[in-house]
Amino acid sequence: EAVKLCLRAPGERDETIVLALHDAEDRILALGTSAAETGAPASAEPRLREIAVDPECESEIRVPAIRSLACFDTESARATLLELASPRRRLLGSAPLEPTPASCAALRALRSRWSDHPEAADLIARAARSDSPALREAVS
Repeated sequence: EAVKLCLRAPGERDETIVLALHDAEDRILALGTSAAETGAPASAEPRLREIAVDPECESEIRVPAIRSLACFDTESARATLLELASPRRRLLGSAPLEPTPASCAALRALRSRWSDHPEAADLIARAARSDSPALREAVS
């Protein structure tokens, strides 16, 4: 409850987000990633990227961390989102996009901030043409 109160206090919000992102308790970590979706200090970005790429992390923690990366206009945030949205490489041809919660969140974030970036634009166009309703919705 104290964390929720601190997240609502403008003077304490940023520090509380950073502390919550490093907490060992999933419930506190989830509060931090959710709060970061509406903005977070630059010092939170590295930890948010770590959480975003961790496949072992619970979806209710990982997906908000992925979405929060759209708040950062950095090469590292964009690269992380491109990695998450891109299909795994195949030896022959390109692999289809996968409609996972993580890839859909990454596509939404790319569309919202980097839709003019060539790699992002290619992934967005591929998702828009996909047979998957989840992928199409992520970029619409």
